[in-house]
Amino acid sequence: GNNFKANGSATSSGGGMVLWNGTKAVVQGNGVGDNQSDGAGAGINVITADVVIGGPQTGQANTISNNKTAGGYGGGIACTGPGAKVSIVNNKITGNKAPSSVTTHPGKGGGIGINAACDGEILGNTISSNEAFRFGGGVSVKESDIKLGGPNPTDMNTISLNKVHEGQGGGVGVENGKPKLQKNKIFENKTSATLPQFGFGGGLAVIGGYAGEVMGNEI
Repeated sequence: GNNFKANGSATSSGGGMVLWNGTKAVVQGNGVGDNQSDGAGAGINVITADVVIGGPQTGQANTISNNKTAGGYGGGIACTGPGAKVSIVNNKITGNKAPSSVTTHPGKGGGIGINAACDGEILGNTISSNEAFRFGGGVSVKESDIKLGGPNPTDMNTISLNKVHEGQGGGVGVENGKPKLQKNKIFENKTSATLPQFGFGGGLAVIGGYAGEVMGNEI
């Protein structure tokens, strides 16, 4: 595997790597760490592409850690559609941050940020100790039908010790769309807010026009 590490500050997005505009790619066995970007996806940014990140076999997992996006969502991984698809499987996603407090681009999805009709699946990952300013410390999902977890034991994501500093969804935040959350383990996540009524959903926060399913999770 490769190490995409400490690549300075990208002026737009994807400090570690950017996959976009119809790209089909498999990203496996890499270390993606200590990258920064001014836009989405400081570690890996997927834009209208079809990408597999990780996999079920030994040596296919990526370690995506300590990346930081200064102006948006997806400290570790970001995916934006329409037409984008990701399969994020068996990765270790830790210590990533989306700390922006700017009203127009608040920090969402410290570990993973899914946005604007990016679909696919998030299975079997360890998502821990990530931080976002506004929403979804571990994972933020907006306007997507993505699957988070599944019916098999190996599908379970472990989402723990993530934090939102001024908002909702310490572990997972879902906004609109029809994502399916099934059999994940979501524990010891945290939210806070200057006004307590805005700091809710330490494990899971669901807001907006949500029409998906939440079943069999440990929260």
